[in-house]
Amino acid sequence: MKTWITYLASILLGLATTLLLGDSIYISSLISTLSQIVMNVGLLLFIPLVLVGFSSGVASLRKDNLGSNNLKGIVLWSVVTALILPICATLIFTLYPVAFPVTSTAGQESFSDSLLVSMFSSAGNQLLSGNPFYTLATASSFILPIVIISWILGYALKPNADVIKPAYSIVNSFSEVMFRLSRAYTVLGYIIVYIASTQTFTALYQEKTVFVAPKFVAIFTSITALTSLIIIPIIYAIITKGKRNPYKDTFRSLSAMFMALTTSNILVTAPVIESTSRHNNGVQKRTAATATPLYTIISRGGTATITAISTLSILTAVTGNSLDIKTSLIVALFSALSSFAASLAPGFEVMFTSIIVFKLANVTLYGAEMTIMGILPLINGLALLLDAQLAMLGNVVAATFIKTDIKPPYKDIL
Repeated sequence: MKTWITYLASILLGLATTLLLGDSIYISSLISTLSQIVMNVGLLLFIPLVLVGFSSGVASLRKDNLGSNNLKGIVLWSVVTALILPICATLIFTLYPVAFPVTSTAGQESFSDSLLVSMFSSAGNQLLSGNPFYTLATASSFILPIVIISWILGYALKPNADVIKPAYSIVNSFSEVMFRLSRAYTVLGYIIVYIASTQTFTALYQEKTVFVAPKFVAIFTSITALTSLIIIPIIYAIITKGKRNPYKDTFRSLSAMFMALTTSNILVTAPVIESTSRHNNGVQKRTAATATPLYTIISRGGTATITAISTLSILTAVTGNSLDIKTSLIVALFSALSSFAASLAPGFEVMFTSIIVFKLANVTLYGAEMTIMGILPLINGLALLLDAQLAMLGNVVAATFIKTDIKPPYKDIL
């Protein structure tokens, strides 16, 4: 059975579990514990997948002098989508503005400041740590250090001398092992999706905001759907010069998108992105292995999009008025800028980047921005769904830049 079908069935089963048992504190506690366990399984796989796969991918790209073109495709896709998506979402939101549902979860201004300081300090400590083993152990919360280590290793592994070729062959073989594991992880991912979706639905069910703010939920889901089904495919078709069918490739990306929606964690989703990119969309291993980790860091157009409309919605609630176009576009640009720091807060991207936007705009809301916490499982899930789609299609974009993309048979889908 296709993985996206099993993932969708798991989401529906998670919803049913929540409706039947959502009021039980014992079930909630059990699901929360299981959710932490399965998340750690995904992170446990992703770290060696990056270490081995990224290294062998860099070495292979250097062997054929394709590294620079591959990087150009990654950067172009990341920057263009980070800028265009929030701007388009902002324009849609200005036509149908809605106030953010303020809940009792509002925090204090000092908490927002301490959150930013904590995240940046943690990232700095990991990036500058002199102990590589500590870097590997903590990479689950900030992937950039492991990417840097892997790039250095891959740079040295270029098989341009006889003495290096055996080492390159060994690392390349290990990368195949990791891809085999990621494929197995993808096939069995419905277990993670079920547990994560139950955790998400239970959190929303107990918090109740979604039930008292249907217009807010409708606007957010509608903008997400328009972004996913219209805006992203248009950008994709333009960049690939019409050589790829955006809807066919998006359909083949559903497994990763469903995983991201339920887990709200791009690192847990990354093994699914790599394996389905290779199997479903015809992306070579070396491209998927190098592009996917980079996309988890810099390709966060989905986070930028949801951050923009979340920020505008909060400002609408606080001021009681819709914002003018100029102010809205400034918020969109700040959201695009802040999205490049989203990887510092996996699982809390929208809240984290929204706080950054308010700081950049020099707007003080005295803790009102912390109302995002109450509905974070929904809006962060929508943001990560778009990020996963961007990563999947971005892998194809990177492949087209080095002219190694192929079109596998449509029926051959994982």
